[in-house]
Amino acid sequence: MTVIPHRNKSFCKQKRQRAGGTRHRVPLLLLGGLLCALAGCGKIDYTWGWYVFNPIAPGGREHILLMLSGLKMTLLVTLASLVGTQVVGFLVALMRLTRNRPLNGLAAVYLEVFRNIPLFVLIFAVYYVVPILLGIGLSAFQALVLAIVLNESAFVCEIYRAGIESISRGHIEAAHSLGMSRGQTMRRIVLPQAMRRMLPPLANNAIVLAKDSALGAAIAVEDLARQALFLDTLAYRPFEVYTFMALEYLLLLLLLSQCVKWVERKTVLT
Repeated sequence: MTVIPHRNKSFCKQKRQRAGGTRHRVPLLLLGGLLCALAGCGKIDYTWGWYVFNPIAPGGREHILLMLSGLKMTLLVTLASLVGTQVVGFLVALMRLTRNRPLNGLAAVYLEVFRNIPLFVLIFAVYYVVPILLGIGLSAFQALVLAIVLNESAFVCEIYRAGIESISRGHIEAAHSLGMSRGQTMRRIVLPQAMRRMLPPLANNAIVLAKDSALGAAIAVEDLARQALFLDTLAYRPFEVYTFMALEYLLLLLLLSQCVKWVERKTVLT
């Protein structure tokens, strides 16, 4: 066994501390750069219109509530898409892993189709084409969630498949030797180990879903992006409105990023 000298341990500790300090400085530098850009951009004679979001100014409170309602819709779309994506992605992954050739082939076609259609195009297809073909009505919210689920589940499926296949074959054979069925082996042996490896990329997928939800503005889903578009036409202050929208997205995604980092720390393989 190789013994690490004390000076090397100290060096590694200092290196980790420097890296941690750098991680904390990056958001501050980004925020400082954003403030500098806001202070120096545009013409000198530009008249700032932050009264749009001043709660004591006429209409300011209503504008803030409008943007917060859009943030609430963005969260609802993200949550609904996240649940649907995990369920569909897991089912398609099981189809990919089965020895049943028709099911395996169907899953392969599903992956190739929905993974290669741009999400923006798929949203319009689901919203306008599916009701014509199937004779069912879909609200803008339902169409957006369905399109995101179809697209992102194709990627989540590969995360599940790779995580399940990464488990040692010896563990599966040992479970079978103890008399466990394939379902019991998957439920008691494979999935508990695979989830520790799959959770970080699955958590990162939640960030992608939050970003994808902004495309719903194209079909009038009243999310954050759509409410910003509406408020811009109402107040005609594009700089202030879209800056406020960007800050809301930034705070939301920074919060999700911190949650992802927490999940990664809890699921580190030793």
